[in-house]
Amino acid sequence: MYHIGEGDIGFHLPDNAPTLIKINLEKLLAIILEMVQNKSYEAGVQCLFSNLS
Repeated sequence: MYHIGEGDIGFHLPDNAPTLIKINLEKLLAIILEMVQNKSYEAGVQCLFSNLS
């Protein structure tokens, strides 16, 4: 299994999930986790768009 996230907050993907999808999900979830931890929605959204472009 491939685990994304930290501790109890995270997602599991099977090992055969395409690498590209795993990398993109990891990026996206890292940004979402950062938004939640910092409680800064606006900064998180800006970060999200800058990382996706």
